Amino acid sequence: MDALLPALIAALLAHAGDRPPWMASRLADRGAGLTAIVAAILLTQAISQGVAAAGALLVAPSMTPNARQFLAGVALCWAAVASGLPTRAPRAATSGRGGAFVVAMAALVATTLGDRTQFATFGLATAGMSPLLSAMGAAVGAGAVSIAAAAMGETAWRALPHGIWRIVSASLLGIAGLATLLSALRLW
Repeated sequence: MDALLPALIAALLAHAGDRPPWMASRLADRGAGLTAIVAAILLTQAISQGVAAAGALLVAPSMTPNARQFLAGVALCWAAVASGLPTRAPRAATSGRGGAFVVAMAALVATTLGDRTQFATFGLATAGMSPLLSAMGAAVGAGAVSIAAAAMGETAWRALPHGIWRIVSASLLGIAGLATLLSALRLW
């Protein structure tokens, strides 16, 4: 649980203001079936967070415990900075050949790989005892946000107070990141 819960909370905070949920809501409004979108979200998050965990498995053995904790702090601070910035509209295709699932998968992969949630997962998985649990927690958190956005549709999703959410998520992620950095440097 010590690896799953922090990743889940970080993913909920960072992902709610990111582009993948917006893309999921846009796909729902453009007529892609909700079942296809949900399947694409689940698969995309499993792949994205799995890549982060795999990277953590490769990097963590060569790092000291303080360096792993420092990396987690940097990842959380980066997620805080990125969460505080306004989100640009996703530009991935929302229609095309291959059916609703293929289009949704391609659009979500384009907006998900390399996002702030994946980097936060990488950092937390590197510092944690179980990268697999970190990936699972982040996939559940990010997937829940994207599924909720798809169920709401783009108009309702964009009507939410994202400006307030950016401030709250950036503050909470920033506090967690700074505390982790200070702990890694043995200053707290």
